[in-house]
Amino acid sequence: MSHYTTIKTEIRDRGILLEALQSLNIRFKETGTFQDHQNKRQNVALVIQEGQDLTWGFRKTEKDEVYQVAGIIEDLHSSRVRKRIDAIQQEYARLKVLAEARKEGFSVVLQQRTETGTVKLILRKVGNAS
Repeated sequence: MSHYTTIKTEIRDRGILLEALQSLNIRFKETGTFQDHQNKRQNVALVIQEGQDLTWGFRKTEKDEVYQVAGIIEDLHSSRVRKRIDAIQQEYARLKVLAEARKEGFSVVLQQRTETGTVKLILRKVGNAS
């Protein structure tokens, strides 16, 4: 029997999450619901439709305001969805680092993906010449 579950993340910034989804060309709807194994509706902040057979999304927790991945357990454990979740988390982290670095006065010197799929960032902070 299928049941609704969540996967913890460290995603907190909705704007950067939306930017990551757009950067990866992942289509989504803002707000929606899932039907769990007891036919109860579960609300989510973002719904992602993977073809006609897989639907999952992100749900914001009230306690610590983190966006968790939410959906039917079998869907979340499929290799296709796991790869998407990993890509979203990596893109979110890249965009978050860049946003925070810019706030602190850093500029991007180099940004590339390595052969292993990791992201390499080189940042530089230009100091004031007094």
